[in-house]
Amino acid sequence: MSVKAVLFDLDGTLLPTDTDAFGAAYIPDIASYMEKRMNIPGALGLIMQATAATAALHPGRLNKDVFFAPFAPYTSLNADGFERELDDYYNREYPKFKALCSVEPRATEALRICRQKGLRTAIATNPFFPQQVARMRVDWAEIPSELYEFITDYAHHAYTKPHVGYYLEVAEQLGVRAEECVMVGNDASDDLSAVEAGMRAFYLTDYAINKNHLPERCDGRGSWNELLAFLKALEAE
Repeated sequence: MSVKAVLFDLDGTLLPTDTDAFGAAYIPDIASYMEKRMNIPGALGLIMQATAATAALHPGRLNKDVFFAPFAPYTSLNADGFERELDDYYNREYPKFKALCSVEPRATEALRICRQKGLRTAIATNPFFPQQVARMRVDWAEIPSELYEFITDYAHHAYTKPHVGYYLEVAEQLGVRAEECVMVGNDASDDLSAVEAGMRAFYLTDYAINKNHLPERCDGRGSWNELLAFLKALEAE
């Protein structure tokens, strides 16, 4: 079957970064903000609880609502108000973490190849974040907005990676069948699980993550140069 769409992971793929180092810096920082500025006690533990709940299966509930639930007893805000309250943090503090990332020019080239072939493209980052935060990291990667249709976020998805439901949601949002998609990513668990939804996959080995030594279920693997060659060889409908 010919390809109609290509999905790109963000962190560690389009945006080169050590995701463990990024999380180790970011999570305690936002927890401190929540405690000092929003008067939420034990924020670090609540963030871990919220993340675990969002990562689990919760059919019919958006990730945004699931993530907010552990914080609800400690604030009079609803999920939307809670997100707005964090806007100041993301506008003022979050940009400092750009220093933990770098720019890969071939990322833009990869997306451009897809668009020139008439393929639909989406940035399929794990949807734990608001749109503005995901978009900020895409901007750090210097990816022009005309090269992708949307970025996945926690307000529009009821699943996270590596669940099959996430990939089916993205395919539906693109208006294509999962079998007509290719997923590109650097995480053997989160990204290569797309094959369970019927997608093809390319395993980008720069910043590769395979903590559980899983089989590499993919149609192609390699560094950026190998990825560019793989995309150029795709047969688009």
